[in-house]
Amino acid sequence: MLWKSRDTARYEALGTAQDADQVEQPGHSFSGWTQYYQDIRTDSSAFRTIIGAMALSWFGWFSLCIYRSHFIAAQILPNPSDDSQVYERNLNIAARGIFYGSILSAMASALFSIIGVRFPHVLNPRLWLVWGCSLLGLALILLLSILFAVGVFTSTITAVQTWLAFAGPLGALAMTVPFALTGRIAQRVADDSSKPGTYMGALNLSICLPQIFVALLGGPLNSLFGSDAASFVIGGVGVLGAAAVLLRKGSW
Repeated sequence: MLWKSRDTARYEALGTAQDADQVEQPGHSFSGWTQYYQDIRTDSSAFRTIIGAMALSWFGWFSLCIYRSHFIAAQILPNPSDDSQVYERNLNIAARGIFYGSILSAMASALFSIIGVRFPHVLNPRLWLVWGCSLLGLALILLLSILFAVGVFTSTITAVQTWLAFAGPLGALAMTVPFALTGRIAQRVADDSSKPGTYMGALNLSICLPQIFVALLGGPLNSLFGSDAASFVIGGVGVLGAAAVLLRKGSW
């Protein structure tokens, strides 16, 4: 009993010290976030441009990822009697178009990697241009959705699958190049081991925040306007703004 009492006393004393540390933790965490914000704010303008363009472009890309299948199956391809079997067939048609887009995405990514390895002196100075042009194409895809929604474009299987397929490689390039540019910037500050983690964390935040907004507001917005094209058009405007920022930048 004596040994048990002494051990318990030591354990309680240690616990009191830990509790004191835990009391100080929230303030330390807040100061850490403040320092993180200051690091990003005072970093190079090129990296801040990457973060802004990444956030704007993800409004469009995430809207496309969430609503494209329902948009095609329920609102574009004909289903006058609202038949569940026809809806399933339309979903399969949309899935086939997304599959074609995945193949094109893989081809575009492979080509991008090969050019980057074999001809880095050609690709690296033009990464901003590749990103900006891919965002222009993605914005066009998103904005064209309104023409499907109002019936200007015919709702044929070929038309909708082509629309879905071209979104694949454009989205792949638009979401890949920012990390390549961030890697280049991180190499310039290789003496500071904390910078690469700071950069990648900021990039992830610029991806996550648009996802939250689209997930919370996309559904009510589409219901208000009666079509998923509402999210696509708003996202397309964001992607177009990101492309304008990048192409105006001119060089990295």
